[in-house]
Amino acid sequence: MIITLITMAFWGIALFSHALLQPKFLRLQGFEAPHRLPLHLFRLVLPVLAAFLCCQLDFPEGVLVWFGSASIAGLLATALLTVLSVRNMKRLGHPDKVPRSS
Repeated sequence: MIITLITMAFWGIALFSHALLQPKFLRLQGFEAPHRLPLHLFRLVLPVLAAFLCCQLDFPEGVLVWFGSASIAGLLATALLTVLSVRNMKRLGHPDKVPRSS
């Protein structure tokens, strides 16, 4: 259970770092470009560390945990980035680009 949570956290940080390396995302959000080297290292090293952690489990379980945690972390990172985007659009005053609530 702990390996799954740590693996999911590693994947989440790696995917969020990947998003912060995209110039279009930064431009749309109005963020300044962060230092790129730590983001590149997070994006490269953390999935490998997650794979190493999953190797501590039985092989079939480890493979399923590695891919499954990547999928769930991808969904969570996407949800967080969507929330950040909507908040930023509201803050900048772009009501036509903010989804309407029913």
